[in-house]
Amino acid sequence: MNFSLVPRLYAWGRRSMKSRRKPAIPGSDVPPLRTLDRRPPVVSGGDDPLSPWSEGKASGGERMWLETSHGRLRRLVRWFYDGAVVDAPRNRHAGAAKPAPDGYEDDLTIRLRLVEDERSPLPEGCTELWSGAPPCFTVRLGEQLETIVDVAGAVIDGWVCRSLFDESPETAGRLLVEAPLATVRAGHGWQVVHAATLAGTGGAVIIRGAADSGKSTLAAAAWKAGIETLGDESILVRRPTHDEVTASVREVLVHPWSAEALGLSGVTELTRDGEPKLRVMLQPIPASQRSAVHAATILLGATDRPGGARMVPLEPKEFSAGFHAGEIPQERWYGSPEPLVRDWARRPAYRLDGAVDLEGALALLGRLCRGDSL
Repeated sequence: MNFSLVPRLYAWGRRSMKSRRKPAIPGSDVPPLRTLDRRPPVVSGGDDPLSPWSEGKASGGERMWLETSHGRLRRLVRWFYDGAVVDAPRNRHAGAAKPAPDGYEDDLTIRLRLVEDERSPLPEGCTELWSGAPPCFTVRLGEQLETIVDVAGAVIDGWVCRSLFDESPETAGRLLVEAPLATVRAGHGWQVVHAATLAGTGGAVIIRGAADSGKSTLAAAAWKAGIETLGDESILVRRPTHDEVTASVREVLVHPWSAEALGLSGVTELTRDGEPKLRVMLQPIPASQRSAVHAATILLGATDRPGGARMVPLEPKEFSAGFHAGEIPQERWYGSPEPLVRDWARRPAYRLDGAVDLEGALALLGRLCRGDSL
């Protein structure tokens, strides 16, 4: 990796972008799930005909019910299961039901459909559009994909056109399953945290910072250097112990100049807040590898501190104040993050200064991921 360009990309980023908090998803009237009869006809058959209902255990521990008549869609969600998916009766409520964990009143249900292309193709520059407000959201991608997320009922109901699914299964997976699954979990026993997450034998290392603090650049560089990276945008932490950390969306979003300096390739698109960023899809991993036990939290300090990268231990009060600098509105949609902040303030916590020394910063992060002392 060419680290000589790193000071330039950090300086460029500070000149080009104004720090700002990410806006909340705008509210709108979302049609209830029962009004989804406007979809195009479902593709019949499929390359791997299966029973419509299948049951599995999702990576968060909840029981997941998948309703689809198409084998390709079934395989799409396979990474979200621990263990094999088994056939289940169509009337899934028949007989004695297992108690649902983490406050679920019902098991998580995913309904997916593959449809013929009767809609307009995606226009150039088209990006995803989220609408709604807790507890119901809709995500659309042109006229090629739509997913409605009912958080209260723990239901994900979506469809995708065959052409989009053939051309970009990663995009389909992210908007049909990954992001909606994270949205549902946030309302059922998990705390949303705006942070990047690295992992290793020593556990999960959380990297937190305000907007444009270099969090995504650091996560992308760690992934490029071979450090396991669960994601760079947001994670879920299980309440009330705040020990288990899991990532649903497996990707890294970086500014184009950061990607160029790090030698990354991907698709440049506009994010929800209108910024052009390069989306780097990480290699899919099984559900059991998407979670780790919290080991330490890193708050990003001054990136251009002279003298190289260093970790500064934080006292609880200093940690709490710095942690809130990276907060996003979604962290308070289903409760307060204060219990998590209090718990993590009593655990290993550091401020990373001088991250412009990227090689030194990665060495320190690597030691934490391996469980080595600093």
